[in-house]
This record gives sequence, C-alpha cells and structure tokens, in this order.
Amino acid sequence: MNPSDDLTVGEVLSLLQEDYPEATLGRLREFEDLSLITPELGTSGHRRYPAATLDRLRWVLDKMRDGFDPAEPEMLLYNGNR
Repeated sequence: MNPSDDLTVGEVLSLLQEDYPEATLGRLREFEDLSLITPELGTSGHRRYPAATLDRLRWVLDKMRDGFDPAEPEMLLYNGNR
C-alpha cells in the first residue's frame, strides 16, 4: 500500500461520522489501546491508518451497537468478513 493510501485521524473520523457519530478521537485511541486497530506513524510522526482500517472500525462499531464491549475477546476475531 502506498503511504498516500493511508488515512489521517481526521479523514477516518470524517468518513465514519455520518453513520457512526460515536466514532470520536477518544474512541479511536481506546481501540488502539485494545489493539483493535494499529496505526502506522507517518514521516511527520502523525498516526496514519491503512484504508482497510475503515472496514474493521465499521465492524467493531456495529458490534458495539449490538451490545458487545470492545474489550471482549470476540472483538479480536475480526477477519475482514462481516
């Protein structure tokens, strides 16, 4: 993947906000702490997310709406299929 394909935190939140208003900077940090998503550091030291992270975030946010806690081990079982 080209670095230009990666998304900034702001871009990720912008793409999610309409469908997932609960997607916030704090929520992304929580998901990072739980190892549900893993950003890469760009050359400037800012977090960059591979575009595929959006699918994973949508999956996690959908599961949260279904009542799952993001800290539950089942959240780690995501394999790209919904």
